[in-house]
Amino acid sequence: MAARLGEDDVVNKILRRRYGIKCPLHPLIWLKRWLMNLSLLISRILVLVFIGLIGYSLAGSLAVKSAMGVILALISLIATVLFFCLLPKLHTQRGE
Repeated sequence: MAARLGEDDVVNKILRRRYGIKCPLHPLIWLKRWLMNLSLLISRILVLVFIGLIGYSLAGSLAVKSAMGVILALISLIATVLFFCLLPKLHTQRGE
């Protein structure tokens, strides 16, 4: 038991130094990290689904030889890529 308390003190010092956490609830740190990364994971999944839908529409319009469908799918693909390229700039401007 005494060795366990010593380990907890070391873990608390590390957590306090690295993350600024002052509570002894270090077993819940993984939950906090997982929840913080959950929004990142969901946003990446949404991006992949959206790009997949654009690819599906592009393939469908190529299959039926629709020039208008190809043009619209390419425009939406370019607009999506441009949006995701400009999104980090928005976050940096908002942070300043």
